[in-house]
Amino acid sequence: MRLLLAMIVLITSLPLTAPSRAAAAPAFKPNASPHLSLPEQDPTPTPSPSPSPTATPDLVLEQAQREAKLADELKKKAVSDKERAEAEAARLKALTQPLGAPANITVPTGSVTTDAAGWVESQMLAQEAARQITRRLTQSLCTQPITPGEPSPTIAPAAGGQPGAMPQVTPQKVRTLVIHSPGDLAGVELYGSIYGQLKRLHDELKKKNQEATDFLAKTDPSVAPASGMADVDPVSLALAAPGIATGVIKSVAELINLFRTDTSFTNQAITLNTGTIVSHLVRNFNAGVGSGSNCVGPVRVYHPALYAPRLLESSENSPLLILLNDVETAKVEAAGNIEKLDARVKKLKELGAAFESRDKKVKERAAKQGEKDKKDAAIKKSCNSRRRQGTAECKKLKEESEALGKEIAQLDKGIEELNDTLKNVQADPANFKGWSEKLTDLKAKTQSLVTATDLISAKLNTPDDASKLTALAQLIRAERLHGILKKDGTYTLHIEVKANGTTKVKKNLFVDAKVRHSAGADLTYQLIEGGGVIAQGHELKCYIEYQSARDVQNMVSGAGVKKLTCRFQDDTATPEDERDAERAARRRPSRRTDSGQ
Repeated sequence: MRLLLAMIVLITSLPLTAPSRAAAAPAFKPNASPHLSLPEQDPTPTPSPSPSPTATPDLVLEQAQREAKLADELKKKAVSDKERAEAEAARLKALTQPLGAPANITVPTGSVTTDAAGWVESQMLAQEAARQITRRLTQSLCTQPITPGEPSPTIAPAAGGQPGAMPQVTPQKVRTLVIHSPGDLAGVELYGSIYGQLKRLHDELKKKNQEATDFLAKTDPSVAPASGMADVDPVSLALAAPGIATGVIKSVAELINLFRTDTSFTNQAITLNTGTIVSHLVRNFNAGVGSGSNCVGPVRVYHPALYAPRLLESSENSPLLILLNDVETAKVEAAGNIEKLDARVKKLKELGAAFESRDKKVKERAAKQGEKDKKDAAIKKSCNSRRRQGTAECKKLKEESEALGKEIAQLDKGIEELNDTLKNVQADPANFKGWSEKLTDLKAKTQSLVTATDLISAKLNTPDDASKLTALAQLIRAERLHGILKKDGTYTLHIEVKANGTTKVKKNLFVDAKVRHSAGADLTYQLIEGGGVIAQGHELKCYIEYQSARDVQNMVSGAGVKKLTCRFQDDTATPEDERDAERAARRRPSRRTDSGQ
């Protein structure tokens, strides 16, 4: 067929050619063939009124023009013949190859492609994998060995143990599980830090209050100093630590920023987060799946990221609030001591100034008295006669002596008043200046603690703009979780879970596509003892092989005999019930639908 088509195309595409002389008008010959007709002659031109001479025709030029016109017409005919041949060839090709060229025809090969858009069947299988992997997790928690925590200093070594040997510690039974929450655990850590710093701040305030009481007693100017009580030990005054308050403020700021951070869990294509695992875990414990040597009684599960522990519990007995109340009480007492210290410094300065003024007046009176005595001696010597008493010199001496007497009397009056003021002073005035300096130092350090305490109180009780909670409320929340974590038998469970699913589509030319779904989950966990020891850890992998949509439907609804069971790396044999289900499935007649599922 192809050979015949090629010959037709070749024949129809050949140009029609003739000798060049055939294109010219043939001359009349007597021996010409009777079939040849004479060329049509032009009609005789009508003679013009004024005849002109006729040009002699050029036969060669006319022959060339005819040949050019004939070649142009033959060219047009060849193009038309080519187009006609191509159209005919296309028509024959359409008749002989209705499906197109052999190289462009795609033949179904039964290839397998994977769709990752997230089919609902894969989602359901992933949830089933999560349920089964959590069941295995529950069994591991309650049956696998647990590493004991750190020994307590109060635990004695085992009987017969060598001196210095580590004491034997029995692992605690699992009574309470706290799901790991990074924000809440960091809050518990900050709570411990802030509580310890507040405790030190309270101790410093009490210490400064005691120092103020002792120092006020030792610097009382109306009391004679006892043996060894004349001065204050300057070392005790140097132990004030206002930097503790700065540390508390920094920790409170870190606490506020901590609770501003949102913690999220990012998983793969299929949404399978920690909340799903926690739900299955609680269900297993309630159903008795977790019964084993490690688990005692009903295991309680706390999820701080979902619900704050003991949210409805009253805080009236909170150790943190009690400590803050003690700090506030010590601060009020310290503020009162600051006033007393300020008054004592003022009094010591006044007494010191009084002693200095009295000493100055006594010295000045002695000088005035000496000068007056000299004047009186001169008057007695030079003005003893009546004749001399009337002289100007004697009058001047008497006037100066009287003036000095008046000044001495004024000084005596001032000295008497100062003596009356200082009559109750029993302490050595020489210590007043040193006492004032140390009292001022103690006042400044106590004031810094009072100021820092006020700032801490404001920070703790100011609501945060982002979380709308005060730092004090967040600390109380951390305190409640701290109380749960430090109990015996409480463990923290850290979980990381990932899941993914695959949809396999097998195409066929004559039947509908065959769709199958599979899924898998990977769970890693660490069981952490209250002291931080990782008591148990494992990685669990679960894989469910390809299943049809009908199998997934039966799994969700609970119908059907076939069970979708994970294959774990620890499994050594197929469970009996699964083998029975597979045998029953092979005995059932096929119920293949039109869609191949």
